Amino acid sequence: MTKTIDQINLFIHELDKKHFRNEVFNYMSDFLTDDFLEELDQDDPEKCFDDICEELSRDYGFFDIDIRYFYEANKYLNDNDASFLESLKLACNRGYEVKDLNSVILANILLNHNAVETFYNLKDQIIKFFND
Repeated sequence: MTKTIDQINLFIHELDKKHFRNEVFNYMSDFLTDDFLEELDQDDPEKCFDDICEELSRDYGFFDIDIRYFYEANKYLNDNDASFLESLKLACNRGYEVKDLNSVILANILLNHNAVETFYNLKDQIIKFFND
């Protein structure tokens, strides 16, 4: 069943409220225009998810979130990776050396990783929405 733009927007806003509404994540609804949503091939829900992901990854930078202040970085790390194990592992995987790291860089690496992970955890829900 083909969804209307209003139904899709409502669904996206609900996902935003439930998964992205906090002090650091961006909101999908800010990046997905009605024109883009109209072009989705709803006959292929998997492709809908892929197209949404591609649109969010474009120049708009949905996944490119930036913490600029040490206080905010330290708070984010304290709340999400107090031991720094995950953020250091991610930094190492991206080719960073310890001497080049600080809390802002670690927080941004972790934050961007968490945004991508949160979005990909919604894949089944998004596909189901377009299937129903």
